[in-house]
Amino acid sequence: MKNIYTDTSVIGGCFDNKFKGHSLLLFEAFKTGRLNAKRFEEKLLQANPVM
Repeated sequence: MKNIYTDTSVIGGCFDNKFKGHSLLLFEAFKTGRLNAKRFEEKLLQANPVM
């Protein structure tokens, strides 16, 4: 199992109207199991293949 560490800006985004929707969706995806460590890594690499 891989650990996923979120930056404090992701947590802070839950309280900022500009980022709230995206931050809450991320946490909801983890809570419901729709997103796990492997899937999260795949999505990150698709978004930024330089990583």
